[in-house]
Amino acid sequence: MAEYMSDDERLSRLRDWWNRNGAATVVGVVLAIVAVIGWQWYQRYATGQLSTAANAYADYQAATGDEKRRLGDAIVTEHTGTAYPSLVLLAQAQTAVREQDFAAAETALGKAVTLATGAELADIARLRLARVQQAAERGSDALATLEQVRSVGMLSVAREIAGDIHLSQGDRKKAHESYAAALADLKTEDQRGLLEAKLADTADAADA
Repeated sequence: MAEYMSDDERLSRLRDWWNRNGAATVVGVVLAIVAVIGWQWYQRYATGQLSTAANAYADYQAATGDEKRRLGDAIVTEHTGTAYPSLVLLAQAQTAVREQDFAAAETALGKAVTLATGAELADIARLRLARVQQAAERGSDALATLEQVRSVGMLSVAREIAGDIHLSQGDRKKAHESYAAALADLKTEDQRGLLEAKLADTADAADA
C-alpha cells in the first residue's frame, strides 16, 4: 500500500524512523569509517616502522666496533614490536659467549626472550640461554629455562640439552629419559644418529 501514501504520510513515516533509528545509524556509519581509516593508517605506520627497523638492522650488520654496539642498542630500544631487537640481542649474546662473559650473554638472552615477537624466536633465545646457564654451571636454572620451550620444532633440541645437563650432573637415568623424549619429538633426521648414540650410551640406567 506504500504506493498509495501521500507525500506527507511518507515524510511523517521517515521522521518517525529517523527519530527511532537515525542517530544510531549515523553513529554506526561514522564508527565504521573511523575503523577503516584507523586500520589503514596503522597498516601504513606498521609498514613504515618495519622498513625503518630493517634498514637500521642492515646498518648494524655492516658496522663494527663501538658503532655496531651503538646501533644495536638503538635497535633494541627504538624498534620493539619487530623481530630485530631479539636478533641484535642474540648476536650480542654470541659475542659475549666468545669473550667468556656469560653474565652479559645471559642478560642479552633474557631480553631477547622478553622482546621476541613470536614463540619460535623466543624459544631460540631460551635454548641458547639454557646452554649459557649450563656453561656457567647452573644446571637447575638451565633445566627451568628449557621447561618453557613450547615450539614443536624445538622440543627435541630442548630435551636433548636437558639430557646433556642431567648427564653432567651424574643422573644417567634422567639423561636417558630426556634423550628418549628428544628422539620421540625429533622432526628432522639430522640429529637422529647422535641421539641414538646418546640413548644407547645411557641405556644401562634405563631400568635402574
